Amino acid sequence: MSFPLVERSALAARLLRLALAAFCFLLPLIVVLLPHWPVVALWAAGVVLPLLALFAFGQRPRVDPTLVAWIAPLFAWALCSAFWAFDAKEALLLAPRSFATLLVTLLLADCFARLPPPLVAAALRWLLPGFALALLLLIEERLSGLAIMQRLAGVSYAGAREADHLNRSALGYALLGFAGALLLWLRGPRWTAFAFLATLTLLLTLFSSTTALLAAAVGLLLLCLTLWRRALGLGLLLAALLLALPLMPLVAWVSGRLHLADAAWVGLTGQSRAYIWDFVLARVQERPLLGWGMDAAASMPNFGVTPFFKFQDHVIPLHPHSVGLQLWLELGLIGVLLALPPLLLLWRRLARAPWPGNSFLVAAAGAVLVAGGLSVGLWQSRWLGLECLALVLPLLVRRGGTA
Repeated sequence: MSFPLVERSALAARLLRLALAAFCFLLPLIVVLLPHWPVVALWAAGVVLPLLALFAFGQRPRVDPTLVAWIAPLFAWALCSAFWAFDAKEALLLAPRSFATLLVTLLLADCFARLPPPLVAAALRWLLPGFALALLLLIEERLSGLAIMQRLAGVSYAGAREADHLNRSALGYALLGFAGALLLWLRGPRWTAFAFLATLTLLLTLFSSTTALLAAAVGLLLLCLTLWRRALGLGLLLAALLLALPLMPLVAWVSGRLHLADAAWVGLTGQSRAYIWDFVLARVQERPLLGWGMDAAASMPNFGVTPFFKFQDHVIPLHPHSVGLQLWLELGLIGVLLALPPLLLLWRRLARAPWPGNSFLVAAAGAVLVAGGLSVGLWQSRWLGLECLALVLPLLVRRGGTA
């Protein structure tokens, strides 16, 4: 049985309302204009909001002990693997930093799940204006060639750098968009949620980010299927999880058998991905059990292979553009086996959570898996923070969306 929280400090409660409203309004803007900063927003919210909830209502910050117990072995293994990585010093710092980011995410998720619904509902009034303004800025940055973003960064972006930054903003907005759609669904009329997601998907065709477009389209399709048949949506999400992680070497093998690295119809980006995956698959086969060590992808030698693009020094440009392949490459089969239990536990909890609002969380998870399978790095803070926020924000919306 749950009991309503009693306000203990009027000042702390007022600050909590302001901080939560600022989080709702600013987060979409940060994702668009400062695509490297989502992890900063995650850490700021994950520390400040639980502390304010403690002072305002006596709500003690906590993390899910079961999830922590299942996640910890993976990062312990990652820490061990740092000793045979190419850059052991960097890997030894990266493992605890990534683990801490996940702990902050769990802290924020628990805080969202226990805040008073009326307080959350008041803050959520700022979420849709934030999404609307961010959408206008995304279009403006596309048309102006990153005018605001360049002014904020104090540098000039051109050519590939301009496209890269635009793609990050577009992908970030696409992943967070399912939380905005959930709020439209809960407050009605429900068709506005689908109109928003369909419009967003069409808009993403104006960007060069195939990943952002696929993430939005797959998420929208998964949402429709889950609302139609809950078991179907959950089954497809589970299949996507398996394809994105343990079975990703099989996907890379099929890509190689189809010679996609030489197939012009997949586009230059698709060809480069297939080329990198061929190279990574060969390295995975050389060390399938232990892997090459945490963050080895960033320093992986070329082993006599010429990079796909002549302007690149390494065949792997920082990461393999597939979290599943990166997991296999760096942590081996042991790392994959340690990563699966917490992910399957989260999937099981999602399957047992209240419906139909959680259909949007299924869709967001599917979109995150598309991004993870095709583009983002496993350990990079900017991507890890964005993915965590895309999965946590719907929890906040679900808490206060109907209040």
